Amino acid sequence: MSTVTELWVYPVKGLAGISVQQAELTPTGLQYDRHWMVVDESGRFMTQRQLPQMATIKTELTATELVLSHPSQPEPLRLPLQPTSATLTEVKVWQSKLPAALLAGAGQWLTDTLQSRKTLQLVRFAEQQIREVSGTHLHCGERSHTHFADGFPLLLCNQETLTQLNDALIAKQQQPVPMTRFRGNIIVDQCGGSMQELNDMQLGGEQVQIATRKPCERCPVTRVDQLTGERPHAKEPLPTLVEINPLTNQPGAFFGGNAIVLQTGTIRVGETLVCS
Repeated sequence: MSTVTELWVYPVKGLAGISVQQAELTPTGLQYDRHWMVVDESGRFMTQRQLPQMATIKTELTATELVLSHPSQPEPLRLPLQPTSATLTEVKVWQSKLPAALLAGAGQWLTDTLQSRKTLQLVRFAEQQIREVSGTHLHCGERSHTHFADGFPLLLCNQETLTQLNDALIAKQQQPVPMTRFRGNIIVDQCGGSMQELNDMQLGGEQVQIATRKPCERCPVTRVDQLTGERPHAKEPLPTLVEINPLTNQPGAFFGGNAIVLQTGTIRVGETLVCS
């Protein structure tokens, strides 16, 4: 059994997340997760790989608004939660190309805040649009879809894996890293052992059911301090993740399991999930 210790919603892909005590689990993941996205002039998505300071823009969800704030800005950017009429523009998320709603006026705020050389825009996932999860790692007959996440509705992270990683970092006289580096949605205290969330497994509580379907291979965003937007180490924790990777047929830096939603409902911190 696993206990949910943290829940995180990331309304805008690449910006700071929101720690919540409960969330609605929808077919596309936690409600409003990666529902908005920053893009450049060509519609290509922007991340902390290019702009690590994205981590320092705070996000807030009120009953009626998405609010973005930053110490450099005298006023926050406020956007309605409910969709409004907007121009559609084509955007790119990895191999996906799809229409998204362009939010007029938000781009200049982001461009100024991030001091970007590129002109930035903010888009919202378009109503009625469906972005299918690749069937490569799904079970026979399964279908899943997501918004602007990299590829799956959810990322499940395991505290046991973080403990193993930090023990290995300390043994190399490197600084341990917090769980926030991995930008997971559902954090559990245990999952049957370190790195077990990389395996194909199902977890369920009183209402919800999720299933991991693909190990999450990590990128340089894990080097970004999510409080400061700085990179305190040129390479870590990626080399150490490679060293402790138990997947003999898949070399790489893995942490967390990409997951799909089998049963929607409300998920809460403190809830017990049964692994199978």
